[in-house]
Amino acid sequence: MNINILTEEQRELLLSLVHAGRHFVVVGHKSPDGDALGSCLAWAAYLREVHGKDATVIMPDQFPDFLQWMPETQTVVRYDKKPELVRELLQQADVVCFLDLNDVNRTDQMAEEFAACQARTLLIDHHLDPAIKADLQVS
Repeated sequence: MNINILTEEQRELLLSLVHAGRHFVVVGHKSPDGDALGSCLAWAAYLREVHGKDATVIMPDQFPDFLQWMPETQTVVRYDKKPELVRELLQQADVVCFLDLNDVNRTDQMAEEFAACQARTLLIDHHLDPAIKADLQVS
C-alpha cells in the first residue's frame, strides 16, 4: 500500500524548511502525553541525526515519569522551569515545529512567547481544525 501524506509541493516545502534552517525548536502541548513527547523527541532526533541540525524540544511543563524511558527525555527544556532559555531558543530559531498540537493556546503560558517569534513554522498534527498558521501544515 502506498499512502502519500504530502503532495509533491508540500514535500518540497518541507525539504526546503529543513535544509534552509539551522536552529530548530520542536514544541509539544501542555501536560504532554506519550504521542506529544514521543513525536517531538523523534522529529528532533531526525533533524539532528539525519540532517545535522541543532534541534531542541521544548514543553510547557512536566511529562509523566513513566515516559522517562524515551531516549533524550533529559534534554527537554521545560518552560515552567526555564522560561528565559525557552525565549532565547525561540529568538534563535530558524524553524519552529509544532507537533501533536493544533493551537498555541494548548501550550498554556508559553503561548505568549510565539507572538514575538520570527521563525518559519511547521505544523504536524492529527487534531481537527488547526488554528496555527504555519508555512507548512500537515494535519
